[in-house]
This record gives sequence, structure tokens and C-alpha cells, in this order.
Amino acid sequence: MNNKTSAFGMIMLAIFLGLMAVGFLLFATYKGGKKSKDVVGKVVIWGTLDKNIMESILIDVKKQNNGLQGVSYVQKDKNTYQTELLEELASGKSPDLLLISNEDFYFNLNKIYKIPNKVYPVREYLSNFVDVFATFTDTDGIYAFPFSVDPLIMYYNKSIFASNSIATPPKLWEEFIDLPKKLTIVDNKENIKRSAISFGVVSNVENFKEILINLFLQLGNPIIERRKGEYRTIKNINQNSDQAAPIRFFMEFSNQTSPSYSWNKSLPNSKQFFLSGKLATYFGFASEIADIRKKNPNLIFDIAEIPAVSGAERKSVFAKVYALAIPKVAKNKNGAMIVATEFAGKEAQKIISKKLNLPPVRRDLLSQPASDIYMDIFYKEAIYAQSFIDPDFEKTYDIFKFMIESIYGGKYTPNKSVQNAFSEVDLLFKK
Repeated sequence: MNNKTSAFGMIMLAIFLGLMAVGFLLFATYKGGKKSKDVVGKVVIWGTLDKNIMESILIDVKKQNNGLQGVSYVQKDKNTYQTELLEELASGKSPDLLLISNEDFYFNLNKIYKIPNKVYPVREYLSNFVDVFATFTDTDGIYAFPFSVDPLIMYYNKSIFASNSIATPPKLWEEFIDLPKKLTIVDNKENIKRSAISFGVVSNVENFKEILINLFLQLGNPIIERRKGEYRTIKNINQNSDQAAPIRFFMEFSNQTSPSYSWNKSLPNSKQFFLSGKLATYFGFASEIADIRKKNPNLIFDIAEIPAVSGAERKSVFAKVYALAIPKVAKNKNGAMIVATEFAGKEAQKIISKKLNLPPVRRDLLSQPASDIYMDIFYKEAIYAQSFIDPDFEKTYDIFKFMIESIYGGKYTPNKSVQNAFSEVDLLFKK
């Protein structure tokens, strides 16, 4: 072996050992929740969650792992977040981590670094975290590490139910068909003074899009599927099923000729109506519970799992999900990887769950007893939650809104309206 060959061999060996060291560091730290003296360096996280809560989380996580002192969080305005991010990336700058949700994952997909299987196996990811986070995986890698899950739940006014001798709220959607006969109050001028359920129209129904998505999911239509690396809508999942069944059910409660009539567009916002004690059931996210308590501490309410569809093969509920993703152009990918996996680890997830008052994202933590009666419901729903990859949150809001309003206006039949809506969502994926 001559000197040139020897020198070349030594250089290649050094490169190989260097790559092994980086890979080992990533793999060794991905499980999170461990005390570590490894200094990850400066890691900047961008997101839209409240800065005070995130900084509180960071303080406690840093106490457990003093190697994370260089981690900071920057809160961005939801309305300008994507624009600012594009500007930063175009100028060669980038945060090290993005706290993304199901609502902006697709928009950022081509900007996100896919963590390969050899660093963190997809199989292990799916074993560690609840099913809803499969959204952030591909067959050969991972796009983001789980941070939090926020399922849709049913809030109900205990006083209204008790005063009408109803011991428990409905467990099946079918039970709501007769509920307005017992709980809705309409005066002699046809004004609704008290409502059983705020379904039917979209202008004053909080979370109406998410409620509709939830109904589609529960009837076995995930709306969006990924096939051969591309996203598209499922326009006819079953030839024998009524694609518009969720829409028909939703709209039944605003039909003045129906015995189920319980809502109209002249009423206040559904959340406000619930806070005033005049709405028996309100469908909101688990994260709303603190706001409801704060705005009306005298309201006697409880929560329950989202009603199921009779005969459904599996339980399902829509949830918003948040995860930490590494931009492709991030300068400190190694540090970002350590931070993302730390937040997905057991100890950090206990902190995040407590601070956000949301269920943890890990299966091992969800298998343990919940800390209180409300969290018990959150735990159950987190396990069977599903989500929706939103190609453009604002545009899909308008599409779903028109889907309902075009039926009221007589422009389209329910089935045609759903088909049109899904086709429009498809076009958003192709832009």
C-alpha cells in the first residue's frame, strides 16, 4: 500500500467514523426523557401556540435535561406564520424546528426534512405513539415527532339534562334525533329559547368544519388518503353507502318541519349559547375546557366522549394534532432532532400534558390511570383519534361552508354538493 492510498484510506475512515458518530448521537437520544449533558446548541422553535405556556414547558423540560439550555421558542401569528417562514427560508435563514399541526403540515411538506428509518424506525414510532400521528410518517421515514393531541369532545349542561330527568347524555348520534323533543324550547313566535344541539347551519356553529369531518370519519370515510406519495380525497369509499349521510344528519336539526328542529342562523354563536346556559350540548375541543370554566364559572357542565355511530366497525373522533418538524435548511439538524425526541419522551410528555391540560401522545402513558375525571375522557379519545390533512385551512373552511349553503339554496343535492366539495379539495392538493 503506497502513501497516497494509505492517506485516502485514513480520510475515508475518518469520514465514516464521523457519520457513525452523528448517527449514533441521533439514535441514542431519540427516546427522550433522559438526563443528558450533551449540549445541543442553539435550537429555535417557531409555532403559533401561546408563548407563555411554551416557555413554561421549556423551563420544566430544561430542569430534567440541562443540555437543552440553548432551546428557545418564538410565537408567530397564525395569519402570517407561513408568509414569514417562506421569507426566512428564501433569505437562507430558518428556525431549527417547526411546531406544525395537521392544518399546516401539507403546506410545509416540501420544506421538511424526512428523518430516515435508520435513525428512528417508523415501526418503533408507530408503536410508541397513538395512531393519529401516523399522519406524519411515510414508509421510509418520519416527518415530525408528536407534541400534543387535542380531540373533539362533547360538553353538556348537567342542569338541563337533570331538570328533564335525563341521567346521562347520548352515547349514539341516533339518540339525538329525539332529543330536541325533550330539551329544545320554542316559543309561540317560533323563536328557539333553548336548544338541544347546535347543528344545521354553519354561520353560528363553532367548529362546524371539524364536526363535519368527525361525522365523515365515524362513518368510515377518512376523506383524505395518501397513495403513491400523493394526497387525494376519497370520493366514493363504498358504492352502497350514502356519501352525503353526514351532511343530511347535520342539516336535519335546522329543518323547521322536522321533529328534530333545534337550531337556526338567527341564534348566537353556539359556544356563547352554551356559556349562557341555553344549549344542552356543545361540541368543542378538549383544549377549550379552561376557557369555558373561565368565562362562566357558574355553569354546571360535564364532558363525555363524542357520540358514536350505531353499528360502526371502529370508534373514531377528530383531533387536532401538533408535532415538531425539522426544516430541510435548518443549520442545527442534530440539535433539533434531540429536542424533538426529548419533547416526545415520557418525562417531557408528562409536563406537556399537565401544562396544556391535554392527553399525552405516548401509548405507555395513556395506559396509566388519568389524573382526573376530565382527563380520563381525553385519554380514551386520544387512543382512537383520527385527523385530517388540510391542504389549505382557510380555503377548505370556505369549501365546507359552501357545501352546506349550496344545499340550503337549492343549488345542489346533498350528494352532488359533497362530490363538488371533495373535487375542490383535490385541486388544492395539486396546486
